[in-house]
Amino acid sequence: MAASQSAGARLLLVEGADDEHVIRHLHEQTQGTVSFDIEQLGGIAQIREEIEAQAKAPGRTALGIVVDANSDTDARWQSIKDALMWADIRLPPTPDPLGTVVPPSAAGVPKVGVWLMPDNQASGELEDFLVALIPTGDEVWQLAQQYVEHVPSDQLRKPAKARLHAWLAVRTEGGRLGTSISAGAFDLRQPAAQSFLEWLRRVFR
Repeated sequence: MAASQSAGARLLLVEGADDEHVIRHLHEQTQGTVSFDIEQLGGIAQIREEIEAQAKAPGRTALGIVVDANSDTDARWQSIKDALMWADIRLPPTPDPLGTVVPPSAAGVPKVGVWLMPDNQASGELEDFLVALIPTGDEVWQLAQQYVEHVPSDQLRKPAKARLHAWLAVRTEGGRLGTSISAGAFDLRQPAAQSFLEWLRRVFR
């Protein structure tokens, strides 16, 4: 998604490769009307370190940030909020359930958007977001959940991720998370997908 303005004018920061591939394929499959670059930084610590420099980059007009809420949504929100304050960007006290977008506060300050996976409210991660896109009534999904339920809890670190990959593993569209979107495994009409895509449009239009 090459930026249509100067190089890197509109940039989305994500934690890892799966985040980048999922967002790229989501955007492409819905024929998104906005354009932006994506940069994966390797984790939340690296994103926090880079936020100030990325927000102050010459020519930057919009900066999006997608991170996992993990086990504590409030703590993750506060960590991003604190990091953005160094760039004179102030987030609201709590995330917008539809995705936070902060307009420029002064000349040279970009518009900033923040999305906490999965839905800006619940704890979780990218895989929880994708679970919400599984077609309603999918029989294979029911079997995948039953399979994971029988795995000993001491061997199951991330149940949502295990269930999702068990579901994908037996489907003809199976594969990497991003290519599974392009292959039609997920229902992009689901509210979760529509909310996220609308947030992208608000950040980068």
